[in-house]
Amino acid sequence: MANRRVLVINSGIIGQISPTDAADVGVGIYGAGDIAITAAGGDVVLQAGTTLSTTGTGNINLPNNGSAKFLIEGVAVSANVTAANLNTLTAGSSSNADALHTHAGSSTIVVSGTAGEALTIGDLVSVKNDAGTAKFFKADANGTQDLKNVVGVAAATVGAGAAISVINTGEVSLADANWDVAPVAADAGSRAYLSTTAGKWTLTAPNASGDFTIRVGVVSQKSVAGVSKAVMQIGEGVLN
Repeated sequence: MANRRVLVINSGIIGQISPTDAADVGVGIYGAGDIAITAAGGDVVLQAGTTLSTTGTGNINLPNNGSAKFLIEGVAVSANVTAANLNTLTAGSSSNADALHTHAGSSTIVVSGTAGEALTIGDLVSVKNDAGTAKFFKADANGTQDLKNVVGVAAATVGAGAAISVINTGEVSLADANWDVAPVAADAGSRAYLSTTAGKWTLTAPNASGDFTIRVGVVSQKSVAGVSKAVMQIGEGVLN
């Protein structure tokens, strides 16, 4: 189809509107068939304060195929953005969307609460009654009895009174500072215990009189660039 410019009447003479001018179409554009905008015509831009909408049975059909994908902020969506997938994701509790996504570390279970003191990411923590409210404190193998019930690892560094998430299942990454002595290659597969230094991990089970021996995990990766890993396995503690 050839390109055609709008006809205008100027002083009784019919002519074509200049390509640099705009046509005033009144309240709308009407046509017996589809209105096509060619590539040479450029983009259609809605000016500030305007909204693209429909009436009655009017609809907007967004393309998502091998030739064209609709854009969001200038970026094309993936082929996974389909009506069927969106319906599955938004259908509520009766819809199972597991097949549409995965989560890194999906085996990790996290519980939330309040820090009773300043906590550092990787600290082993216990739950303690603080004026009638259960809060997370650094676990301690030679501290008071109520600091020996290890429940997990602090997932962030926070101050006292701040909200905190605690990881109690799965593999966790630990800085060398989280250990009494950071694991080396020979320690892979070794059991890890709660240290007598509050919050820390140790490869040596505390065994002095009055100490509390409790396994908290197994080393799954030696220290590499200051970071090691352990699979959490919180066991039943024993008072020496």
